[in-house]
Amino acid sequence: MGNNPQGTYRVEQSATFDLATAALAKTTSTSGRGWYLDSVEIHATGSLDTQTMTITRDDEDGAAYDAQIYTSGTIGTVTSVVYFPTGRIYVEPGSELVIGLTHTSTPAVTGTVKIKGYETRIG
Repeated sequence: MGNNPQGTYRVEQSATFDLATAALAKTTSTSGRGWYLDSVEIHATGSLDTQTMTITRDDEDGAAYDAQIYTSGTIGTVTSVVYFPTGRIYVEPGSELVIGLTHTSTPAVTGTVKIKGYETRIG
């Protein structure tokens, strides 16, 4: 599933989180190549209730060039959230995506965030 066209490499990164300890702030690592965002998945052990999710492109040229790509409202009683961009979102070489999920001490919710995308083959 996803948007990655033929002739590309998959990009997949993941991290675990514990919202009872701290808010999630997963930053993608860079491969030195630009890539396109395909999806962001959050899977939790319990209801995400009053949490909100943000996706920000952290531009290598500084905060003045950062772009907020997505901000959710209150997520609600679900345990999984999947974000698919409606258009192509390019992450330039040296730039990163930051996935945020707000912190709550009760209930103690843990889980995994997965970031999927693709980069084109160059050279």
